[in-house]
Amino acid sequence: MRGSIPAWFVIAVLAACCGPAVAAPVFLSPADTDPQSYLPPPPVEGSEAAQAELAELDRIQERRSQADFDRADRDYHARDGSFFAETIGPDFILSRLPATAHLLDNVHRDEDAAATV
Repeated sequence: MRGSIPAWFVIAVLAACCGPAVAAPVFLSPADTDPQSYLPPPPVEGSEAAQAELAELDRIQERRSQADFDRADRDYHARDGSFFAETIGPDFILSRLPATAHLLDNVHRDEDAAATV
């Protein structure tokens, strides 16, 4: 296998398996979130390729530090866009920016829809 699978991808896949039903996307069409359009089919269960992928996931998890996990968990739970304040500045307060808050809500809605395909 070339490279490694990003931790955010693994988390997104796991979240998709366990998450609740979500509303229809606002910006994305079903074709935009069709995994068959951009992912190859999975390897046959028990095949050498499947075993290699599982071994790679094990290696990623073994190398993951607590700080890596905490960062991914914090990113996953930062659903309100407040993390933009680090870059934009302290005046980025969503309660004062209703259009931006609405936009981010719709982006998260699309994100949830894409992650549950």
